[in-house]
Amino acid sequence: MFKKMAIPALSLVLGLLVGGGSIEYGHRRSDLKSKQVFEQRIRCKTLAESYVRKESNDTNYVHLEQVGYSAKSNSCFAAVTTWSDPYRDWILVDLLSGESTDVGICNEQRDCGGGNDMKYAADLRAAFKMSIDGTGPLPESGSKQ
Repeated sequence: MFKKMAIPALSLVLGLLVGGGSIEYGHRRSDLKSKQVFEQRIRCKTLAESYVRKESNDTNYVHLEQVGYSAKSNSCFAAVTTWSDPYRDWILVDLLSGESTDVGICNEQRDCGGGNDMKYAADLRAAFKMSIDGTGPLPESGSKQ
C-alpha cells in the first residue's frame, strides 16, 4: 500500500518543484527584460530632451511630441514639431543615428489650415508608431541627416 502511494506522491512533489521553478524562472526573466526596456526608455527620453535643446534656438522652436524605444530596431525615436516662422514641420527622428524624416511641412500663413496640420500630425503619429513597433517601412521622402 505504501509503495502504491509513494510513487504518485513523489511524482506530485517533483512536478510541483519543477513547475514552480519554471514559473519563478519565467518571472525573473520577464522582470529583467522589463527593467532593461524601462532603462532604454529613460535613455531615449534623455536623448530626446538633448535633441530638443540642441535644435531649438531664437528662430527655431522644437516641441517633443512623443519619444520611445524600439526593441525591434534597438533604437530611440522622437516625433517632433518645429516652428520656424512662418514654417511648421513634422519630423520623425532616429535619435541614435541622427537621421530625420520630414513627415509634413506647411507655411502657417498659406497652407497649414484646411486640415493640413491635423493630417501631418496624424501622419507623424502613424510614422512614430510604425518605427517603434517595427511594423513597416518609414517614409522615404524628405529624409535628411
